[in-house]
Amino acid sequence: TNTELILLNAVSLKASWAERFSEAKTDRQSFAFRNGIRPVDMMHETVEVLYKVAPEYHAVQIPYNEESDLSMWILVPRGQGNFDSLVASLSSDLLDDIETTA
Repeated sequence: TNTELILLNAVSLKASWAERFSEAKTDRQSFAFRNGIRPVDMMHETVEVLYKVAPEYHAVQIPYNEESDLSMWILVPRGQGNFDSLVASLSSDLLDDIETTA
């Protein structure tokens, strides 16, 4: 498939990050897309977050502000991992495991 992004919930959310990204810490870097490498704006910040490394993926949790218990989980295939394989492996058990072991 040509899946690039999966939205598990398409609800509009107007919330701030718990730790804001500084525009001054944004620069152009190479990013590997499926169809090649292109320069993109990358945001950099040093914060304490939940993070998990598994054989197939990296997972990081980026929390919204303290007024909310919401957060965003980002999963990225490891190394030369395949996005389609990662998508196919998604399940409620996998997501529970990520959240409880990160």
